[in-house]
Amino acid sequence: MTPVAKKTRMEKPKARVVEKKVSSPTPSLNMYRRIAVGFVVAVALMLGAVLYVSTVSATIHVTPVRQAMKTEFLLDAVKTPTKETEIRGQVAVTTVEKSQAFAPSGDGVKNVDEKAAGTVTIHNTSSRNQPLVATTRLLSPEGILFRLDDGVTVPAGGTVTAAVHADVAGASGNVAPTKFTIPGLSESLQALIYADSAEAFAGGVRQVAAISQQDIDRSALSLRGILEEEAKAALRSQVGDALPGESFSFEVLDQSSDVKAGTETSSFTLTMSISATGVFYDRQALQTAAVRKLYDQLSEGNDFSKIDGTAAQATVDKADVEAGSASLRVYLDGLSVPSSTNPSFDPGRFVGMSASEVQALLLKDGVATDATVEFVPFWLNRIPRLKDHISVVVEN
Repeated sequence: MTPVAKKTRMEKPKARVVEKKVSSPTPSLNMYRRIAVGFVVAVALMLGAVLYVSTVSATIHVTPVRQAMKTEFLLDAVKTPTKETEIRGQVAVTTVEKSQAFAPSGDGVKNVDEKAAGTVTIHNTSSRNQPLVATTRLLSPEGILFRLDDGVTVPAGGTVTAAVHADVAGASGNVAPTKFTIPGLSESLQALIYADSAEAFAGGVRQVAAISQQDIDRSALSLRGILEEEAKAALRSQVGDALPGESFSFEVLDQSSDVKAGTETSSFTLTMSISATGVFYDRQALQTAAVRKLYDQLSEGNDFSKIDGTAAQATVDKADVEAGSASLRVYLDGLSVPSSTNPSFDPGRFVGMSASEVQALLLKDGVATDATVEFVPFWLNRIPRLKDHISVVVEN
């Protein structure tokens, strides 16, 4: 075989491969539009959810229960304080005496029976004059007897005016205008000679002012007040104004009246002497100690609604003049309320509750007299479930 033939036999012509291109379908415009709209909606929903979660909140406004608190303790006033229970102080004493006149108040007024008196007109309708001696009796229809003050002669067919007085002292003699018979005359003359009065008689009872025990007691109280003020002034002059705080104690040493209760008089005199002890102290230090004592009684989760150290009061419990020291009884009160840190106001307690449920819970705990809830947005009716979106405001 020739080389050429061999080559021809070995090199067969390659078949021609024709590639056919398959075209893919083109997405429609509506599909892209739907995808874009869906994305926008999803983003809007996500933003709305984030915005809702970030803005939703609830504020609980609480009107807290107020409770009275008080402290009472002893505090020593000494020249040189070295303890927490001591403050700087000074002791002074004095005695004062005074006499003063007082008038009765009228509480001791009493009734004294006397003989009523008045004026009568005596009529004589007979034909002859009728003499009547002093003390001649005149009798009222009620049987009350009166007597002429002086003798008179009543002319025939005429009248005469005469003064009369009751035979017996007392209110019975205060008779109204009336007609009188003259029992000393014969029965036939009594019809012709008689008397009458134009005005009521008076004076059967007279009121007189007497000193009552109430007068003496009331006047003694007044005099004591005067003496106490004089004693305070004397003690202040002894100590000066270096110690502005002051407390006093007094004792009546003697008291007397120049008249006894029941005595009729226009005035009476009381005499009294008192002993006074004054304790002068560092007022600011006492107030600070009182406030500190009151704070010691404050329980956890509570705070003061009202506390005023200047209202602290001090009275002398006992005093040692020689040592120059005294024991003061100190008193201070205030008002406490649950504070915002009170466990009852933990925001987590109110998650998911309605306003009425929040109010009922706080009232049941005894920490509030009222509670309201402010929602954001306003259409909410339940407390959010995120604790950091719940705030509790204690109105104080």
